[in-house]
Amino acid sequence: MDKRLEAAAINGDVEFLRRAIASQPPDYFIAKNNAQQHIFHIAALCSKVEFLRVALEILPITIQQKQTLLFQGDIEDRNPLHCAAYIDSCNDSAEMVKLILDVYKSQPDPSSYNKPWLSVNIPLIVALFNSNEESAMEIMSIDMELQCNMVDTHGCSPLFRAVQKGCNKVAGKILVSSFSYSLSGEHGSTPLHIAPNSS
Repeated sequence: MDKRLEAAAINGDVEFLRRAIASQPPDYFIAKNNAQQHIFHIAALCSKVEFLRVALEILPITIQQKQTLLFQGDIEDRNPLHCAAYIDSCNDSAEMVKLILDVYKSQPDPSSYNKPWLSVNIPLIVALFNSNEESAMEIMSIDMELQCNMVDTHGCSPLFRAVQKGCNKVAGKILVSSFSYSLSGEHGSTPLHIAPNSS
């Protein structure tokens, strides 16, 4: 990845992005840095909402290429949706999650290969673990039943993490849904074991 493009994504330099689009080939924008991150990862990790919005709107690549980029993991197996769900700013997180998911909502159902919300250590659980409840609610708007039956690398379900982190809107949405859902938690526990200790 060109260092100037990486710096633009880190700093949210939309003007550099616009100038580069006028003079660079499409491959320039999909290159990765040493951490195997492209500009969507970097913008999400650095809370650069406007940069991500503009990049998703004006990059000279197809919707399918955007979906592929949004699915790709970095060196730690995090795709841009994981990165957006992870950041500390709840407002920026929710806005970026919505931007990423809108790329999918506007198109026919992608193959499961290209669904970043179903990736390893699903972004829904990442959002819950970081108490980004609005991001979690947005992520659950797609494939809710599938996501609610998955577990993270510690064997914890979204319902368990929602109760553990006091994300009551998410827990409520799961509980009142008509879908099946997992109750799995750490060391064989369930949400009922931790509910009295959660807010």
